[in-house]
Amino acid sequence: MHKKITLFLLWLSLSTAVSYFLQLFGVPLIERWLLPNIFIVLTATLLHGPIVGSLVAAFGAMTSFMAVGSPEIGFLGPVILEALTVSLLTSFLYRRNKNLHLVILLDFFASKIVLLVSIWLFKAPIRISVDFLSGLVGLGLQLIFVPMIYTVLVKSSKVENSKGGI
Repeated sequence: MHKKITLFLLWLSLSTAVSYFLQLFGVPLIERWLLPNIFIVLTATLLHGPIVGSLVAAFGAMTSFMAVGSPEIGFLGPVILEALTVSLLTSFLYRRNKNLHLVILLDFFASKIVLLVSIWLFKAPIRISVDFLSGLVGLGLQLIFVPMIYTVLVKSSKVENSKGGI
């Protein structure tokens, strides 16, 4: 249990730090273009399971809002639901299908559908087409970097856990 709490806090601080550094660029929609919090939630879920991933999804957006004011208060609920969808769907899909690229694509489209519905329910002030199209950049980066990072971290943990080491 202590290990899961430590991992959750590690990923949460990384999520907040990335949001802070992206806000230094001064481009308000850069987080919707690159999807860094989704990237972190996806990686945390793949490495540590749905509990850590869901906690990072729920609290990552809130701590980012408290630290840098992004996402805006009207958009906070939909962003949390989008990240929770990614976390829960990733753990479900990856157990059934080990094709990580397919899992990332399905996560992206399912999370955007949940985002659209939650924007409608919360009546958040955002243009839907801009959010969906700008997220394609983040999807491309996720398709390139998430499988690579996942493979490296899984292999490094296997080497660390082996008796001989490197």
